Amino acid sequence: MKIINGIKLNKLGFEPQKIGDLLYHEGPLLSLFTDKNNPELYYIYKWADCNDSLNRWMVIQVNAKSLRSFFFGEISLKNLFLNTPLTYLVDLDDNLKEVEITACATNQLPMDYLPNDNSFFTEEKYSEFAGTFKTMISNNRIYEMLNEILNEVVSLKKSQTNTDSLLKVLLNQ
Repeated sequence: MKIINGIKLNKLGFEPQKIGDLLYHEGPLLSLFTDKNNPELYYIYKWADCNDSLNRWMVIQVNAKSLRSFFFGEISLKNLFLNTPLTYLVDLDDNLKEVEITACATNQLPMDYLPNDNSFFTEEKYSEFAGTFKTMISNNRIYEMLNEILNEVVSLKKSQTNTDSLLKVLLNQ
């Protein structure tokens, strides 16, 4: 495995909880995690390297908006990584035990660790879970938009009620 310059850590700053695999070929290649204690934070684990006893994973934190942008083809996986200033490199043994964790500036990663330039999401290449997750975040975005519209309607209605009350006061004087 390549030697990475970075800061060695004793543990990750979050408690990973796997949601599912986005890419799978003879094992997971790209997986989605959340923080067990902060489930609105997402983490993408991308397999990067290995030797006889360890598998190295690159880990970045992403928010729901960035995930939506990726799943709807607005940003490539490569740019999702490059737009994240810090990447964790996690070396796992065969029992999935963290052997070494390194925090590294993303722009200092070996280029062959990064996804290719054309790493856009396409349902044909990704797992069934990825398609299901895309539908879920799409539905969440629709729900968020409907809530924004409803809040605006409520606000307009309150404004109209205030205007009507003001007009009544003015007309009665």
